[in-house]
Amino acid sequence: MISINKKVIVCFLIFVFSLKASGKEEKFRYTSITIKNDSLLCSFEVNNLFNEDIIEGLKKGMTTVLEFKIQLWNKRSLWIDKLINEDIIRYKINYDVWGQRYIVYKNDQKPRVLDIDGVKELCQNLKHYSLTSLQELQNEKKYIIGIKVTLRPISVENYEEIQRWVIGEAREIDTDVIKKPRKAGEKAGNWILGLLLNLSGFGDKVINARSGSFYLRNNQIIRQEIKKN
Repeated sequence: MISINKKVIVCFLIFVFSLKASGKEEKFRYTSITIKNDSLLCSFEVNNLFNEDIIEGLKKGMTTVLEFKIQLWNKRSLWIDKLINEDIIRYKINYDVWGQRYIVYKNDQKPRVLDIDGVKELCQNLKHYSLTSLQELQNEKKYIIGIKVTLRPISVENYEEIQRWVIGEAREIDTDVIKKPRKAGEKAGNWILGLLLNLSGFGDKVINARSGSFYLRNNQIIRQEIKKN
């Protein structure tokens, strides 16, 4: 049973972070949708993925995984929308304590060593990303781009070790902690920790970014208003 003190703490945290989240910050933006070399390209940026809590967690040994799921849809008014193309870009970010730099792995590419500004520039921006060739598109047909951004700093298996860190029993995260399968009923007992992790910035962040519809005319892109969720 939750004690009165824990209830007060949880209510206070919900209140504080609700106030913080109430600010109207632009989460994402499609900076361009263009045609170049017979390909449909888009540029996209997302803001404030790497806040101070996540940066501090990385420095303490947490691994962060970032995923962009990119889809191009043909919007059809009298039928269900048709998926034209889909791609997934994944990043894994670690912190090198000795070099005091971040190591970023992108799909199967060689890792890059960057400072935090370089991490933000690389991981929060898609520049001139090729969606498909023009041969896959038709004039005057409506299209929509959908991008799902998922930032996953932790895994459920690490809750016990992270809990020790959150409450101050451990100064550092033990990255070698063994991942043990959980017994039935244990997940329900960790709901307060899950709430704290999400409120403090350590939980998953998910952004669904849908562009406004656009169409092709005379090898030019005609864009309509962008919708944000």
